[in-house]
Amino acid sequence: MTIYTSYFTMAKRLEKEGVTPVCIAIGTPKWFSGLNYKAVSPHGFMLSLSEEKYREEYRKILRGLSAEKVVSDIKTITGNAKKVALLCYEKPGEFCHRRMLAYWFEKELGIEVKEYVFEEKVKTPSLF
Repeated sequence: MTIYTSYFTMAKRLEKEGVTPVCIAIGTPKWFSGLNYKAVSPHGFMLSLSEEKYREEYRKILRGLSAEKVVSDIKTITGNAKKVALLCYEKPGEFCHRRMLAYWFEKELGIEVKEYVFEEKVKTPSLF
Protein backbone atom coordinates (compact mmCIF):
# COMPACT_ATOMS: atom_id res chain seq x y z
CA MET A 1 0.00 0.00 0.00
CA THR A 2 1.20 3.48 -0.88
CA ILE A 3 0.15 6.17 1.58
CA TYR A 4 -0.25 9.80 0.57
CA THR A 5 -1.61 12.89 2.27
CA SER A 6 -4.08 15.35 0.79
CA TYR A 7 -7.01 17.58 1.72
CA PHE A 8 -10.77 17.23 1.48
CA THR A 9 -11.21 19.44 -1.57
CA MET A 10 -9.36 16.79 -3.57
CA ALA A 11 -11.36 13.76 -2.31
CA LYS A 12 -13.43 13.21 -5.46
CA ARG A 13 -10.41 13.64 -7.74
CA LEU A 14 -8.48 11.16 -5.61
CA GLU A 15 -11.23 8.58 -5.98
CA LYS A 16 -11.25 9.08 -9.77
CA GLU A 17 -7.52 8.35 -9.79
CA GLY A 18 -7.95 5.16 -7.78
CA VAL A 19 -6.78 6.58 -4.46
CA THR A 20 -8.89 5.75 -1.41
CA PRO A 21 -9.47 8.86 0.73
CA VAL A 22 -9.44 8.43 4.51
CA CYS A 23 -10.38 11.23 6.91
CA ILE A 24 -7.90 11.83 9.72
CA ALA A 25 -9.38 15.17 10.80
CA ILE A 26 -11.30 16.02 13.95
CA GLY A 27 -14.48 16.53 11.96
CA THR A 28 -15.62 15.45 8.54
CA PRO A 29 -17.32 17.61 5.91
CA LYS A 30 -21.03 16.79 5.61
CA TRP A 31 -20.61 15.81 1.97
CA PHE A 32 -17.74 13.37 2.66
CA SER A 33 -19.04 9.83 2.88
CA GLY A 34 -15.64 8.14 2.84
CA LEU A 35 -13.69 6.31 5.50
CA ASN A 36 -12.54 7.73 8.84
CA TYR A 37 -9.54 6.83 10.99
CA LYS A 38 -9.68 8.87 14.20
CA ALA A 39 -6.75 7.32 16.09
CA VAL A 40 -4.39 9.84 14.46
CA SER A 41 -6.76 12.82 14.62
CA PRO A 42 -5.83 15.77 16.80
CA HIS A 43 -8.04 16.64 19.77
CA GLY A 44 -10.46 19.55 19.54
CA PHE A 45 -8.74 21.65 22.20
CA MET A 46 -5.60 21.67 20.07
CA LEU A 47 -7.18 23.96 17.49
CA SER A 48 -6.82 26.94 19.85
CA LEU A 49 -3.13 26.31 20.58
CA SER A 50 -0.10 28.00 19.08
CA GLU A 51 1.62 25.96 16.39
CA GLU A 52 4.43 25.09 18.80
CA LYS A 53 2.02 23.81 21.48
CA TYR A 54 -0.08 22.02 18.86
CA ARG A 55 3.01 20.17 17.61
CA GLU A 56 3.88 19.21 21.18
CA GLU A 57 0.38 17.83 21.81
CA TYR A 58 0.25 15.98 18.50
CA ARG A 59 3.61 14.35 19.21
CA LYS A 60 2.08 13.08 22.47
CA ILE A 61 -0.73 11.46 20.47
CA LEU A 62 1.75 9.78 18.13
CA ARG A 63 3.95 8.58 21.01
CA GLY A 64 0.92 6.67 22.32
CA LEU A 65 0.52 4.79 19.03
CA SER A 66 2.34 2.08 17.13
CA ALA A 67 3.10 3.08 13.54
CA GLU A 68 2.86 -0.57 12.49
CA LYS A 69 -0.62 -0.84 14.03
CA VAL A 70 -1.77 2.40 12.40
CA VAL A 71 -0.71 1.13 8.96
CA SER A 72 -2.32 -2.23 9.66
CA ASP A 73 -5.55 -0.51 10.71
CA ILE A 74 -5.55 1.62 7.56
CA LYS A 75 -5.05 -1.48 5.42
CA THR A 76 -7.96 -3.14 7.18
CA ILE A 77 -10.44 -0.27 6.89
CA THR A 78 -9.56 0.32 3.22
CA GLY A 79 -9.79 -3.35 2.27
CA ASN A 80 -6.08 -3.42 1.39
CA ALA A 81 -6.35 -0.55 -1.08
CA LYS A 82 -3.21 -0.07 -3.16
CA LYS A 83 -3.22 3.73 -2.77
CA VAL A 84 -4.58 5.66 0.21
CA ALA A 85 -4.68 9.40 0.92
CA LEU A 86 -4.99 10.62 4.50
CA LEU A 87 -7.14 13.76 4.46
CA CYS A 88 -7.70 16.84 6.54
CA TYR A 89 -8.70 20.42 5.73
CA GLU A 90 -5.52 22.42 5.20
CA LYS A 91 -4.13 23.04 1.72
CA PRO A 92 -0.55 21.99 0.91
CA GLY A 93 1.93 24.41 2.37
CA GLU A 94 -0.26 25.30 5.37
CA PHE A 95 0.64 23.90 8.77
CA CYS A 96 -1.17 20.63 9.28
CA HIS A 97 -1.00 17.47 11.41
CA ARG A 98 -1.06 15.24 8.30
CA ARG A 99 2.50 16.24 7.41
CA MET A 100 3.59 15.53 11.00
CA LEU A 101 1.96 12.12 10.62
CA ALA A 102 3.77 11.59 7.31
CA TYR A 103 7.10 12.42 8.93
CA TRP A 104 6.29 10.03 11.79
CA PHE A 105 5.67 7.19 9.31
CA GLU A 106 8.96 7.98 7.60
CA LYS A 107 10.85 8.07 10.89
CA GLU A 108 9.21 5.02 12.47
CA LEU A 109 8.78 2.77 9.42
CA GLY A 110 11.09 4.15 6.78
CA ILE A 111 8.22 4.70 4.33
CA GLU A 112 7.94 7.93 2.39
CA VAL A 113 4.52 9.56 2.56
CA LYS A 114 4.15 12.33 -0.01
CA GLU A 115 1.42 14.86 -0.61
CA TYR A 116 -0.59 13.51 -3.56
CA VAL A 117 0.07 15.58 -6.67
CA PHE A 118 -2.28 15.49 -9.61
CA GLU A 119 -0.81 15.37 -13.07
CA GLU A 120 -2.49 18.09 -15.04
CA LYS A 121 -3.52 16.93 -18.46
CA VAL A 122 -2.79 19.82 -20.76
CA LYS A 123 -4.41 19.77 -24.15
CA THR A 124 -2.15 21.10 -26.85
CA PRO A 125 -4.17 23.01 -29.41
CA SER A 126 -3.95 21.73 -32.92
CA LEU A 127 -2.11 24.02 -35.28
CA PHE A 128 -3.91 22.57 -38.30
